Amino acid sequence: MARPLGPGRRHAGRGVFVDGEPALVPDPAADPRTAAAVAIAPDLGPIMSVAVVGDRGAHGVLTVAHRRGAGQFVRTDLELFTAFAAHAGLVLDVAALRRENDRIRLLEDRQRIAADLQETLIRDLFGLGLSLQGTASRIAGTEVRDSLMAGVDELDRIIRAVRTAVFAMEPRA
Repeated sequence: MARPLGPGRRHAGRGVFVDGEPALVPDPAADPRTAAAVAIAPDLGPIMSVAVVGDRGAHGVLTVAHRRGAGQFVRTDLELFTAFAAHAGLVLDVAALRRENDRIRLLEDRQRIAADLQETLIRDLFGLGLSLQGTASRIAGTEVRDSLMAGVDELDRIIRAVRTAVFAMEPRA
């Protein structure tokens, strides 16, 4: 039979999160680190806590507890719980890397779209505006020329709006 962990196992110190070492609190009511938890849950028995650590440092702390009088933790419990926390740390690291890859992919897509818009749409709209402006300058009738120039002004406004959108899509330093 596995032997219960006693008070000698990492019972005091700066804390599981900072030290990264598992902690066992056999009597939470007698330990200042857990006395407040006992005030909320008076049936709280022995507590076991381990840090969830990954390549980027500590993510947090996992804690399990028995009800008062329901049993003690044994060394095997601590070993299994520590292994579980190590796996959880790896999962959190992988999730963070995936989020970072997704963010990079999004920025690359935005940059590609912005470049495509700059190279094609803005150039074509600008060319159309110049062509209409040239045509308007050759028209003698004021009403038609003014109407055409209003269209050129609208094209200029559209070009500025597209440029603003393109620059908003490009990644900032």
